Amino acid sequence: MRHAEKEAYKRLLVEWNDRVAHVWDRYYVPAMFPIRDRLLDLAEVKSGDRVLDVGTGTGGAAFAAARRVGKTGRVVGVDSSPKMLKKARENAAKSGLSALEFRLMDSASVEFAQGSFDAVVSCFGQPETPWDVLTALVEWRRVLVPGGRFCHCTEADSGDDPSSEKFERVFEKVFEKYKVRSPGPELSETRRLRSLASKEAKKAPVWDAHLLEVAGFTAARHSTETFEASIPARAWLEPSVMWGRLDEYLAMSPHIREKFRREAIRAIRPFETTKVHVAFFSALRPN
Repeated sequence: MRHAEKEAYKRLLVEWNDRVAHVWDRYYVPAMFPIRDRLLDLAEVKSGDRVLDVGTGTGGAAFAAARRVGKTGRVVGVDSSPKMLKKARENAAKSGLSALEFRLMDSASVEFAQGSFDAVVSCFGQPETPWDVLTALVEWRRVLVPGGRFCHCTEADSGDDPSSEKFERVFEKVFEKYKVRSPGPELSETRRLRSLASKEAKKAPVWDAHLLEVAGFTAARHSTETFEASIPARAWLEPSVMWGRLDEYLAMSPHIREKFRREAIRAIRPFETTKVHVAFFSALRPN
């Protein structure tokens, strides 16, 4: 991908995240509480720590970290989505947590001095684009103090559990039935960018302990755990549509869009309570 194409795709990602901010905060943040708790345990976040939460979204992990670090600590949540951060700041104003702030920032270029944080965490907040993974990891290591802790979690391979793949197949079948057959120029361009980004993703480094070592971390570890999440079908639908398919969805006529929503919600209702397989990656900045 050319630089201009990469920047255009990043702008699409921001728009998609903006559109899902409310649903994410209302349904996904509460559902992921045990995952965030485990993430912070692995990062050994404690009283007095300075913590950076990358890809904070509406602040789920940042709020949990702020409660752990207390008044003597500091937590900064960064994200590239203005609407995610708007919701995070609204929640922060009601929380009474004084050691918490949110900043608009690209995860692959965090604007902090070297050694600013005792821990860096990221709860499903991987770099916005696949070609930024290694660059972002180097940045996250840079802002840690020597001996500082890093922990990231992301969706893991489902292994022998077919539910994740089945959800995708069920949703994709409904989506294909209603997708626009004769796209206009804007939708055609979005499809082209998605296709290019998909090819780039296949070339991106795989998340594993070796990748962390390449980025300059030490004591890299990888583990997979399974959690249960309960989210209403209509809330499952929103991110499934908005992340990668927003332009497709908006290009449907209002009548077709409504038919698609009704059928998709019926199709994914069996997945309202599902197992979530989560991969945790933890490491240290060398002393």
